Amino acid sequence: MNISKIETAQAIALLSIVMANKIILNLPRSIISSTGSSAWLNVIYIVFLSFLFVFLVIKLLKKFPKMDILDISEYLGGKYLKAAVGIIFIVIFALTIGTVLCGYSETLKSIYFNQSPILYILLFLIGSACIANKFGIKAIAKVTTIITPIVFFSILIVLLTPIKSFVIQRFFPLLGYGFNETFLAGISNIFALSGLSYILLIPSLLKESESYKKVAIISLCISGFYLILSVCCTLLVFPFVLSPNENLSLYLLTKVSNYGELIHGVNTIFILLWIISVIAYISIGLFFMLYITQKISTIKSTILLNYCYSLILLVLSYVWKDYIQLNNFSEHTLKYMILAFVFVFNPFILILANIKKRFTRSQTTIASERNT
Repeated sequence: MNISKIETAQAIALLSIVMANKIILNLPRSIISSTGSSAWLNVIYIVFLSFLFVFLVIKLLKKFPKMDILDISEYLGGKYLKAAVGIIFIVIFALTIGTVLCGYSETLKSIYFNQSPILYILLFLIGSACIANKFGIKAIAKVTTIITPIVFFSILIVLLTPIKSFVIQRFFPLLGYGFNETFLAGISNIFALSGLSYILLIPSLLKESESYKKVAIISLCISGFYLILSVCCTLLVFPFVLSPNENLSLYLLTKVSNYGELIHGVNTIFILLWIISVIAYISIGLFFMLYITQKISTIKSTILLNYCYSLILLVLSYVWKDYIQLNNFSEHTLKYMILAFVFVFNPFILILANIKKRFTRSQTTIASERNT
């Protein structure tokens, strides 16, 4: 696998497109269904918490320049801790991509490809990501840098075009289903920004390591802004009691928008852009699965592994029999796995590594003073 250092703008594009796909893949509906009319308050709250998380990570990584969470895990607990952390990352990425593939392919089939076997759609999405990873992260980053602004612009058009259909009263009652669902149980909606897991792995890939802070903050600003906007616009257009079977709320927004008589089938254009975005997301996730495997093992070539992981993703996309089963797994199992690992376990490792660093430095200072 070709592993090259990437530019600051490319890293921002990579992180942003990962989190943008959460918006495309019906995340606003999930937040609205759990919090009701207070979804807009809840999403502002979780974006604020995400900024606290990012600032904490930046602070804790200062003493470990050019090192990612795997390198720091090895420093703290040796190769076994490094391998354990890496394997958990791989499992989580695989399960997340599997759910994305399952949900998105079902949506594409129901909208445009009723007569086509879902296997063909999955093979197209996974095959594209597999081919992309033959060229390495540099090629993926360059393509992503081009498509990211276009994808975000398309989302912005979809969100703001139905402004005449906005009903401000849907923001009330302010606390929706209650204070607990908005601010206590609602903390779990920080899962919406679970793409932040990638900021723990990207430091060692940056060409300019000092730009890490800029990369993390800017990508979160972009993703946070779009998440807030998407939830607010979706809530203002649709009743907050949405069917759990309703998929791809952004697509529904294109249905209520008026793009003028000169533009026909504009929703098809948006779907095409979002297909490219999803392929980019799968490519990035697959790359990091390969990258982590290479870091925690003695494997030098990942060509065969690329095919193996692609096959695993194909199998995982068949695990769930229907959208309700998929939604239950995502909301009640995968969601809390990611929350525990990304937002609790990894910061704990960083804190312990910083304590060890400080203790080691103190011991070194004492030893040098004794020698003098």
